[in-house]
Amino acid sequence: MEQAAAKLEEAARLNPEDPLAQYNYAVVLMLQDNLDEAISRFRTTLRLKPDDANAYYSLGRALLAKGSSADAVASLEAAARLMPDDARTHNVLAVALASLEDHSRAEKELQDAHRLEPSNLLFEENLHCLEKGLQGCLLIP
Repeated sequence: MEQAAAKLEEAARLNPEDPLAQYNYAVVLMLQDNLDEAISRFRTTLRLKPDDANAYYSLGRALLAKGSSADAVASLEAAARLMPDDARTHNVLAVALASLEDHSRAEKELQDAHRLEPSNLLFEENLHCLEKGLQGCLLIP
């Protein structure tokens, strides 16, 4: 992981205007739990490529992991607009919405995720957890 991070950091440094280089480095930073720097790189990616759905999704995940749920919702909503059939985006958006106690919107997003991937047990479990009022369970992004 360290070698990959070093190579991707070098690629991002050598190609500061390349959104893919910035995005790939941001993903590694997020995997290393360097959320502040990852968030900054995802934002750079979006400045360079404003319609990058994966960058919005990943930025939302990083913001949610950092505890910035409102900002995560905004980013994940943008991702959902750009890729409305992506179940994982609806799931993570639901988790962010639930953390803001917007349970009705969270339930709708989880229903969308489950409709898109009915065999995905995570989405089913998250939906069941939300329906139980989050009693004795946690939503998993």
